[in-house]
Amino acid sequence: ILRAAREQFCCSSHVKAVKIINELVLILMKGVNALHSIIEEIAGVEVQAAQIRQDAIVAARETVAAAQAKAQGQQTSQAEFARSQLREATQKAELEGEDAARAILQERAQETKTACSKAESKKPDAVKYLVGRVVSGA
Repeated sequence: ILRAAREQFCCSSHVKAVKIINELVLILMKGVNALHSIIEEIAGVEVQAAQIRQDAIVAARETVAAAQAKAQGQQTSQAEFARSQLREATQKAELEGEDAARAILQERAQETKTACSKAESKKPDAVKYLVGRVVSGA
């Protein structure tokens, strides 16, 4: 286009050269406008990217907070479950201990009755023996 403009200008066709130069100016203006619109699009995309990053950070924080809350809740419920199991095991052990104590007491009571019965049955012989010793010693 520039070559054609020179040729036209050299040929003293000043009007054609001016038209060509005007066309070149229009083409350059379109290019500049296109660059401005590309720059504006890039700026808009950068703003969107910044917003997307910001939204992702907020979402990540919320996800972490929710996960921590969930974990805390699970930990609390597991601790409550463990306490409940411990209470039940303690109650069961106490009942078993009480039953074992009763059985031992009954066994000891029976042994005591048996020993007392044996002693009662030997009492007349013991009295005879003691009386015999007293009488023979006197």
